[in-house]
Amino acid sequence: MQKIIIDKKRLFIVGLVLIFFLAWQYGGYALVRLSFFLHPPTIPPQEEEILLPDEPTKIIRLPSYIYIDRLGIAAPILRSDGRTETEIQRLLHEGTVNLSGTALAGGVGNMVVVGHSSDFAWVKPSEYRYVFANLPEAKFGDQVLVTDAEGNVFVYVVEETKIVPPTAMEILDQDFSTHRLTLQTSYPLGTALKRFVVVASLTVSEEIQEGSEGQDE
Repeated sequence: MQKIIIDKKRLFIVGLVLIFFLAWQYGGYALVRLSFFLHPPTIPPQEEEILLPDEPTKIIRLPSYIYIDRLGIAAPILRSDGRTETEIQRLLHEGTVNLSGTALAGGVGNMVVVGHSSDFAWVKPSEYRYVFANLPEAKFGDQVLVTDAEGNVFVYVVEETKIVPPTAMEILDQDFSTHRLTLQTSYPLGTALKRFVVVASLTVSEEIQEGSEGQDE
């Protein structure tokens, strides 16, 4: 009887430790996801509004940024000099990462941008720890706005979403007959077992035509 009581106590302690760990690891991510469903973004993220006479409100977009307004995503894009895991993880603490060897904003080829959907609890907290947590909610036709270093705006439209293994290097492939954007984050959310991928293509608009004059090829 005494042994059974001891085993129950041990099981209870193990259960408490497990609950604490799960809350520590996934609590922040759960709050981000819950907030998205309870309070879906309705106003585009904006840094400043300029009200001019006889002109509509203008939303100012920051340079080297990615915006997916419907998903409430707004974050800096940092360009990596290489593809070492150490460098990419360091940059992910500061925003999303445009992988080295892939296209720049609005450029010919495939611009690949990666971002965290969550991170390990013991890693130093970052403002962008859950930046792509809502990415799996992306739908066909969603607009993705990307700005270059000069602040020129390029509008991409989502054409495809898919789940791939971490070894799927084909997402980095470059097709220089297209202007494509590929976004990637870890999946299922809260793990790094697979990758969730969003593929979008550049659209033609006045905004893009104006922005492309300053494009850094």
